[in-house]
Amino acid sequence: MNPSQQHLPPELRDPNVQAALVRALQTAYEVSQDRHDPSVGDDAMTFGIHVWKSGAHYLAAAVTDAGGETTLVSQSLSMRFGDAELRHHKLGDSENDNPRTSFPNHAGPAARMHGRASDGVQLELALPEDEAAELRMYLDWVLGSYGNPEDGLRAVRLQAVGEHRALDGTISRWEDVVTLFDGSLGTTLAAPPMSADLPPEEITPEPDVELQPDQDERDDELPR
Repeated sequence: MNPSQQHLPPELRDPNVQAALVRALQTAYEVSQDRHDPSVGDDAMTFGIHVWKSGAHYLAAAVTDAGGETTLVSQSLSMRFGDAELRHHKLGDSENDNPRTSFPNHAGPAARMHGRASDGVQLELALPEDEAAELRMYLDWVLGSYGNPEDGLRAVRLQAVGEHRALDGTISRWEDVVTLFDGSLGTTLAAPPMSADLPPEEITPEPDVELQPDQDERDDELPR
């Protein structure tokens, strides 16, 4: 297992699931860029609203196609893969924003998540707290997107919701952060299998080599 993903439940470690989430958000950002028009008053706030609405639209289809389930809760899309729940929030403007200090700016859908966790093993062992924490899998995650109208989507991260809340009810700490896409690297960690886009492998037969009879005798006749 990739150590950076050790706190993800198995359903969210699936490269196809991760790639589906990234692709849906890339489409949502591209659509939002196309309709962003500062000449009629569009700004960062309207761009964020467009990303939120388009994100829900494209993520709903992507999650279903990837084997997950979706429901609308107070106009917010809840996505489930097994026991894991996801909520999408735009958390920043670029991949350079520190994800550890990037939070939803209101006590909304993500803050209403309970911060569920599983020990990750079914063995009844008395483990020290630090070892138990290493095995813990978090079940409530914010699908955090980072981008802007000029550059589009710049990063996608899964950020684990815990029990920590600020006085106003907003999230005040992430239990874990897993980067799925970073625009500065020009790649996604959740790329689909390459074989899907490659042509069928062409097998070249081995050359047919036939030994000539009495070759050793003819070699002996050659001048030395």
